[in-house]
Amino acid sequence: MSNKNIVLCSDGTGNKGGYGSDSNVYKTYKAVDVTSGKAHQFTFYDQGVGTDKSDTSKNKYWTAMSGAFGFGFQKNVLHLYHFLARCYVPGDNIFLFGFSRGAATVRAFAGFLNACGLIDPKHFLKTDGSIDSAVLSGLVKQAMTCYGTGNPNQHQQFKKQFAFQDPNHAPDGNLKIHFVGVWDTVSALGFPKDFSVLLQGFGRSMDWLTDHSPWWKHSFYDYKLNNAIQNAYHAIAIDDDRETFHPLVWDERGYDHYVEQVWFAGVHSNVGGGYPRTGMSDVALVWMLEKAMAHGLVIYDDVLASYRDGANIYDKLYDSRDGLAMYYRYGPRNLAELSKDSKTGKWLLKNDADIAIHRSAFRKILEVSEAYAPDGLPPKFNVVDHVFDANNPPAAAASKVVLTVDTSAKSAAWQQLSAEADAVINARKHLYVWFSELTMAIILASWFMWVYPPDSVTNLTSGGFSGSISDLLRYLTPVFFENFIRYVVEVHGWISLLMLGTLAALYYRRNSLLNKLDQTCQDMATLIKLVLTAQKNSAQP
Repeated sequence: MSNKNIVLCSDGTGNKGGYGSDSNVYKTYKAVDVTSGKAHQFTFYDQGVGTDKSDTSKNKYWTAMSGAFGFGFQKNVLHLYHFLARCYVPGDNIFLFGFSRGAATVRAFAGFLNACGLIDPKHFLKTDGSIDSAVLSGLVKQAMTCYGTGNPNQHQQFKKQFAFQDPNHAPDGNLKIHFVGVWDTVSALGFPKDFSVLLQGFGRSMDWLTDHSPWWKHSFYDYKLNNAIQNAYHAIAIDDDRETFHPLVWDERGYDHYVEQVWFAGVHSNVGGGYPRTGMSDVALVWMLEKAMAHGLVIYDDVLASYRDGANIYDKLYDSRDGLAMYYRYGPRNLAELSKDSKTGKWLLKNDADIAIHRSAFRKILEVSEAYAPDGLPPKFNVVDHVFDANNPPAAAASKVVLTVDTSAKSAAWQQLSAEADAVINARKHLYVWFSELTMAIILASWFMWVYPPDSVTNLTSGGFSGSISDLLRYLTPVFFENFIRYVVEVHGWISLLMLGTLAALYYRRNSLLNKLDQTCQDMATLIKLVLTAQKNSAQP
């Protein structure tokens, strides 16, 4: 039997394939050809952190906490390890796909394999060739415990004693991973950190817990590129405004194999999928699938055709901070800053390469009718694209630089506009603090009045206009807020007027800053167009 492709897919937080809008991970899982006989391929799909493994959640509160704090992260890593240990044979090609925290999962899994190797089947196979599941589970648990020590010497000892060894496919126990493809890697906790200074102590406690608890400890995971990975691809979102969801860009320095990190238009799930309208995410999906196909993955022709037909860069660009997501700390993505080492400030891209932006995103910037002008663009970047050739797959693996945008000829204007954009962004960050603190003050006051109802509320007889307003608000909100609403609307109406005026002022200020930032970004996009025109004119004889 020929060697097979083993495809491991790990979904993002809250994503559960087949229920609602599917992410690119689940769509990849369903697209892999496992029936036609064109290739021998095994697939495994692991739904995201914060989803119950049964069809219906048995404990919705635990599920919600898991999604917020990543309590199930280790379990997801172990799911991948168990499946691979059961089906890998020498010469198999390992493909890893992940989105969001699922991307962090497959990257951590690759780090786990690099540290401790893949357990050799001889240690868990029975004499009849069947798998002893209890022995395998014990060895995997032992491997994770060893990995968690962060001690390279212990890692090497475990690898030498238990790991699969092969001079071609796992030299010194370092199992080769053929392909890693991730969309918008997020490793931070989903909880909106610094939601309020009143909750900073709680946030720090959760950070300590996830760094030190034996159940939820995360700090030892290695998300880096290691040289056991033969090909690595990362599709990253340009437009997400949540600081908690800043992407974990790969450090390419010291990596000896092929890597691409390309930025796409859209917010987090506009790139990784999961929204009802999938035109933008299908652009990044097709890009990734064609990369994988160039490295030997076989996809159903009709499924790929449907994804290509659905890809539309002009589809809906969602707001990542819409609804309750507004409470995630505001922090637009600065592409250049995210491409630097957060501790040393050194550039992460190999050979000091410029940031790569996908041609579809750049086309969206140039389209006058779209008015798409992202903040955070660097003053110099490459526009990349590729043409997939099914008859010559290796040629399709590498993206080509079709254009280099360099605003150095207009550096003074660019710097001025960048400074204006930064000033607006900082003002919005301060506005976020005011809004979040006001929200927390209302919640705490409501809690206090719910536990200790004021006499003025207890003895109140509702009636009149204020009573009608109070009744309406209490009908629309949880009972938790009832006493607070009656107090500020019926007992001391001036408080409700003050609150209403404050909210109106914050709303007006927010819209004013939004419009100013949009205009500044439009001016930066116009400057890019002027630079391109000048480049074209200078290139003409």
